[in-house]
Parts: sequence; C-alpha cells; structure tokens
Amino acid sequence: MLKLCLLSPATLEVMLNCYAVVPSCEEWMQSIPLEIHETHQGFFDSVRQMTSQPRSLQHLCRCALRRHLGKGIDAAISRLDIPSSLMEYLLLRNDGEIR
Repeated sequence: MLKLCLLSPATLEVMLNCYAVVPSCEEWMQSIPLEIHETHQGFFDSVRQMTSQPRSLQHLCRCALRRHLGKGIDAAISRLDIPSSLMEYLLLRNDGEIR
C-alpha cells in the first residue's frame, strides 16, 4: 500500500503517521523516482531513520485518540477546545518529516 503513495510524499507522510511503528521501507524506497527523492530527501531520510523505531509517546497518544474517536474524527477534533497547533497535529497535518 505504501509503495502506491511514492509519487506523493505528502500522502505517504499522512499514511505513515497513522502507524504506531514505521514499517520497513527498504523494499519500496528502491522504487522512488530520483527526482522525487532529491526534492524530498529530508522527508525520506526521516522515514529511513524511524523505520522499526519506537514512536514518541506523543505520537502513540495521537494514534490512540484517533482510534478512539473513530469515523467522525475530523468533526470530533474540530469541536475540542484545544489550541490550533494541537488540533492540526491530531488531524495529521503535514510538516514534511516523520517523528
């Protein structure tokens, strides 16, 4: 599934941020077109670095909260009385790297 997102690093970032552990990437990283890899090298470096590494407690809490909120997550998060930066984090807004 992740291999299908290679042409869109932003989509791949959202997908990977849904995982509690970044899965092995060596097989599909070989398929990245050179131009895309060069343009988004920082992102792909962060993916390699996080492969099979434990995610931060902050990220694991985001995963748990998103799982708990279920299908109506966007509407549910929008109703929360929380800072906009936290709201964007919970909504998986892209920042160009995996942490």
